[in-house]
Amino acid sequence: MCRRFTFTGSDRLELPPVRSSGLDLRPLRKQISCLRAFDLNSDTSCAPTVDPSATITQRSQASPRVWSVARTCANPFAAILLVHLLCATALAFGAALPTIRSFSPTSGAPGASVTIDVANFNRVVEVRFNTDTALFTPVSASRVTATVPLGATTGPISVTTALGTAVSSVHFRVPPRITSFTPTNGAPGSTVILEGENFTGANAVRFNGTNASAFVVTAQNQIHATVPNGATSGFITVTTPVGTGATTNHFVVTGTEPIITDFSPTNGVAGTLVIIEGRYFTGATAVKFNGVNAAGFFVTAPTQISATVPAGATTGPITISRLSETGASPKAFVVTTAPVVTDFSPVAGPPGTTVVIEGANFLGATAVKFNGVAAASFSAPAPTQASAVVPLGAVTGPISVVTPKGAGTSLKPFVVTTSPVITEFAPTNGPPGTVVTIDGVNFGGLVAVKFGGVAANVSAMVSPTQIRSTVPGGAITGPVSVTTVQGTGVSTNQFVVVGEKPLVTGFSPAVGSPGTTILLQGLNFLGVTSVKFNSLNANFAVPAPTQITCTVPPGATTGLLSVTTSAGTAFSTDAFIVAPIVTTFFPTNGVPDTPVIVRGTNFTQVLAVRFNGGAAAFTNSSPNEITAWVPVDATTGSISVTTPAGIVASTNAFVLLPEITSPVRLSIKPIAAQQVLLSWPAAGWRFQVQSSDRTAGSNWLPMTNRTSVIGNQRQLALGRTNQNRFFRLFRPTVLQ
Repeated sequence: MCRRFTFTGSDRLELPPVRSSGLDLRPLRKQISCLRAFDLNSDTSCAPTVDPSATITQRSQASPRVWSVARTCANPFAAILLVHLLCATALAFGAALPTIRSFSPTSGAPGASVTIDVANFNRVVEVRFNTDTALFTPVSASRVTATVPLGATTGPISVTTALGTAVSSVHFRVPPRITSFTPTNGAPGSTVILEGENFTGANAVRFNGTNASAFVVTAQNQIHATVPNGATSGFITVTTPVGTGATTNHFVVTGTEPIITDFSPTNGVAGTLVIIEGRYFTGATAVKFNGVNAAGFFVTAPTQISATVPAGATTGPITISRLSETGASPKAFVVTTAPVVTDFSPVAGPPGTTVVIEGANFLGATAVKFNGVAAASFSAPAPTQASAVVPLGAVTGPISVVTPKGAGTSLKPFVVTTSPVITEFAPTNGPPGTVVTIDGVNFGGLVAVKFGGVAANVSAMVSPTQIRSTVPGGAITGPVSVTTVQGTGVSTNQFVVVGEKPLVTGFSPAVGSPGTTILLQGLNFLGVTSVKFNSLNANFAVPAPTQITCTVPPGATTGLLSVTTSAGTAFSTDAFIVAPIVTTFFPTNGVPDTPVIVRGTNFTQVLAVRFNGGAAAFTNSSPNEITAWVPVDATTGSISVTTPAGIVASTNAFVLLPEITSPVRLSIKPIAAQQVLLSWPAAGWRFQVQSSDRTAGSNWLPMTNRTSVIGNQRQLALGRTNQNRFFRLFRPTVLQ
């Protein structure tokens, strides 16, 4: 038998404990086959081989298991003694390996206490359940109690003492444990993959108590299960002969009801546009914020809806209704009143830097602070955006926005740098070739000067606080920037290049309803005099020469956006699409084929009109009016209008009147020299007009002419003939 002993920093080597109190070194010396020291730093053995008789001597009778070992290595660091002992050595010491006699109980979940009986018990150093180390307590000379560890799996129990390790001949069994599952929701028939431990021998998988349609144990830590018909949302459980394990989260059983997976932003005030992500949004009839109907919404895709937070909304879940089903968000939308700072840009800069701050509830801002130092200049052009200039004396720290409702502070700090700072420049405008004097600080180590991002060819540093630079050809209206070896400083004012027209390069979002905030991007926005939506003036603010924020005005229609300055007018290349709005409809009730006048705004490029999901025939006479005929599959509910900008639904329901099924009277009267008019109650809409040349027999043929509904009467106009014709109303049983 070979043992390896390690010692460091002393000449004392302690061998494993022995059963007898006395020790005769002579048998030990006879059984040692070799004793060699190894240098840990070089992994080579030290020469020569140590003579056992010369290197091991008993130090004292009071401590008979400690010997003095003479080291022959020159290196003073730790060494390893490799001692080869024959099996007879263990017999000479009277030592024996431990064995596990029994343990109880034979199965249990993590946290359970297990009693283990051990033979040849001697200083237990470790207890394991399969491969996981457990907490244990020695109870007696032959018994130890251990706690099943959290990650335990079915397998043998092992007990390690100073003399060796004993392993149980039978396995300790652990109940199944589910750690995760994917997907987290699905309809009956979908497959769910369960991950965990101890799945071997599984005899049941249940979805909130309902047995899975089928399942397969692919490994001891994985199961594939099929969601059964009739399953409801709840926990998934796995059962084996040892016990049952359950998920910590619910599996959500879905059908065709809308499913909301996320929305952004997660908080805001009334008027905030919220983008909702999920599934089954087509045909949505209502979006609510904690029970209050959204101010407006449109379905941009089957997986996305844009909705506006209504006045009076409170913190709570967002719900989407479709047909007769409703889906709710798993988390609440927070309706806020105090400012909320979500982001800012840039994240670093010297005093004088303009910082654009994003968030919510910025209207009425009374202060913007950089780590407690108030900005001398700031503005809040929109509820979700503010801009501020980093003040002199500011130090690195969070940005806060203050309003009468409270203060909001950023989670990350703004880093104040030692880059150049531009305080002013003159003149403030001019054509290329103009010499501009730039004043500021930290101009030492000048690298470049730019006008609207275009580098000047001629620049000279007069002093660390002043630069003279010439406006380059091709310069555009924008800030002046100075770059040194320490960084870049940008002016808060813009240098206006005379004769440069504005340019609109893009805008977002591309669709919206009145009140939506739009961000325009482009160039030369300094001195903007108007922003228009298809010729309708809008409120706007210019936070930067490359940005404009504006609000879609009431009455706006789909069309191009335009920006006007003293240098000219620029138009967007794409049209802004205004979402439709349904304001009224008349009549408010009726039967199939009843013409309904739907009034509102932005009824351009109408794709569909539906009565609570039933598609209707319609004519789009103007952007403000639609005539739609109640379809035969209509039911009581809202009227929705679909355009490329999305879907909008009426806030009131159109009521489908009850059908008349009993026999009704058919009236016939002449209306012109060559026409007769047949009429009967409009509610008897399933009745067919049939004609024949005689009253007897079965030669009755249905009239294919289209009927119309006027008032409470359904009418059919026919041309006169010289022959006798008979008419009747017939309600086919196949339609009943």
